[in-house]
Amino acid sequence: MRNYTSQADITPPVFKLRLLPQCFRVLPHGHGFIFYTSPLPPRNNVILLRIRTPPTPQNVATLRSHHTEMSEFVKAATKFIEQHQRSSVMVFTDGSVSLFDSPVGCGACSAVLFLVSDSERVQIHAKPVGKRVTSVCCEAEGIIQGIEIAVCYLHECQSRRSHETLYILCDWIAAINTVNNKNESNKYSGVLSRLQDLCDLLKNISASVKLVHIPGHAGIKGNEIADVKAREVARDVTCRKDFSVK
Repeated sequence: MRNYTSQADITPPVFKLRLLPQCFRVLPHGHGFIFYTSPLPPRNNVILLRIRTPPTPQNVATLRSHHTEMSEFVKAATKFIEQHQRSSVMVFTDGSVSLFDSPVGCGACSAVLFLVSDSERVQIHAKPVGKRVTSVCCEAEGIIQGIEIAVCYLHECQSRRSHETLYILCDWIAAINTVNNKNESNKYSGVLSRLQDLCDLLKNISASVKLVHIPGHAGIKGNEIADVKAREVARDVTCRKDFSVK
């Protein structure tokens, strides 16, 4: 990608809290992206509690409370998607790693773009990430891929607004933090420079990105498609010994 401006020239997009559903809040952004997230604790903490801790009354109450909060999270996310999908570009992203008693494995990512003109039509993109990669790396790659295809989509649009908002929806909070935080982005090869290029492109085409944390495995169509496609490519990487990641 071409470099049009420096990071210092990028003005973070303006955002008004009143546009958000009550279940979402805004966190500081590091790359000029706005970051939505839910106020819920990481879901894995509750899953571990369920598996490893005896079901005391306190634990049962915690699980019930979490279930209620998660239900509200799903409702808020669904409403948010319905409100924006016919007027803004929305891309659902995901990553998948085939792990075998190791923190790294064969991984892939995917991005599913819903067309603004027809929410029933989608563009699906999936690619391998590597043979020894982490889940966070694959999820972050999915977010970057989602921004890239959204930018390409805007370039191809025959008619568009003077300023466009791209919503990138991901179900893994750690990946959003990685993309949103420069120090975290710098831990992964090439990620920071690619984000820099994307920021330059976004400014050049008068567009801004809003990263949205949504619940995973909750029946949200775009998220489910992205999950399936990422898993398919990750399995392909695992099964083919001659597979090379370009």
